[in-house]
Amino acid sequence: MKRRGQQKREVGIVVSDKMNKTVTVKVQRMTQHPIYKKYIKRCVDIFPSENIKIILFDDIVKNEIKIYTEILQFINAKNLDFVPSNPDRNPSHALRFAWLRKVLFTPSIQKWLHTIIPLRLMPVGAKVSKTIFKKNQKKPFISNEDIKLLKTQYKSAVYELDEYLTKENLFDRDLIATWGYSQI
Repeated sequence: MKRRGQQKREVGIVVSDKMNKTVTVKVQRMTQHPIYKKYIKRCVDIFPSENIKIILFDDIVKNEIKIYTEILQFINAKNLDFVPSNPDRNPSHALRFAWLRKVLFTPSIQKWLHTIIPLRLMPVGAKVSKTIFKKNQKKPFISNEDIKLLKTQYKSAVYELDEYLTKENLFDRDLIATWGYSQI
């Protein structure tokens, strides 16, 4: 039996101590990129396990309202009786032949398909599946007036993000020009 070694200790900077019993610690690491061999600065915020809630997408699909109320309880929201209206779905991602897709994506059928179809042909199968099951619908039209309204609403956040990315040398292009915020 293998003995468990000492737990890894990390040194970091306390970013926040606003919570009652816990603090958020920012740990910085330098890792080498496997292909380009350049060193990358990675920052990780470490939280205690009581402050992390993991939600599976399948659970959200099964019962959205239940998951929503669990999230509200987790963040200690005051108004737990609030129930949102049905969330907006992207109409351009509507599916056709949902019953067939459900059958094909059951684990037993998937296992059988993986034994029949060679691994190198899987990307082709994914493209064929997308063509068969996805409805051809146009994306909803957004007027230039609405786009301008959204850009003015998020302008300060984009400027702050651009400033941070250039300061930390994480992004070498001008984010404001790339996203078209220089005209606003």
